[in-house]
Amino acid sequence: MGIHTGYNHSKSLTKEENNKRSLEDTLELLPKNSLRNPIVEKILNQLINVVNAIIKQYGKPDEIRIELARELKKSAKERSDMTSSINKATVKHNDIRKILQSTTPFNTGVRITRNDIIKYKLWEELKNNGYKTLYTNTYIPLDRLFSKDFDVEHIIPKARARAVRCHVFPPSSSPLFSSRCQMP
Repeated sequence: MGIHTGYNHSKSLTKEENNKRSLEDTLELLPKNSLRNPIVEKILNQLINVVNAIIKQYGKPDEIRIELARELKKSAKERSDMTSSINKATVKHNDIRKILQSTTPFNTGVRITRNDIIKYKLWEELKNNGYKTLYTNTYIPLDRLFSKDFDVEHIIPKARARAVRCHVFPPSSSPLFSSRCQMP
């Protein structure tokens, strides 16, 4: 049995203290402009609404654990820049979707996935090389890009690549295309 020093580094209640405290029937919303960060205030008020709905539906919970996104720690400018970047990427991905919808196999109703968009973006990086791989100089036509003829690969360190030999090319620091890999 340990010695209780009276020091509680986390400032949390002991089990006995927690059992003795009285709980409100519902939580009150934070007053407008009561916090320095209006985004945090809005999120906390949304949380309070959720907790109150849970209390109304199921009764008072024994415990609530909250995890906030890291983005809340960023400045308004950083969040704005991040939102702008996400919006630009979304527009770019939607443009690629439109292109792919008229490309085999997607013009037959096959669903376009996130990996298909990434594969297309990597293929676009080959434009300056005539859409040819840098290692094998193999031309990759758009109509065969999504066939089983080409895969997206990652660089595998030589020490870990004993079982499979792949001809790969680097289209920058991104994953790599390869011709079909062969066992040695």
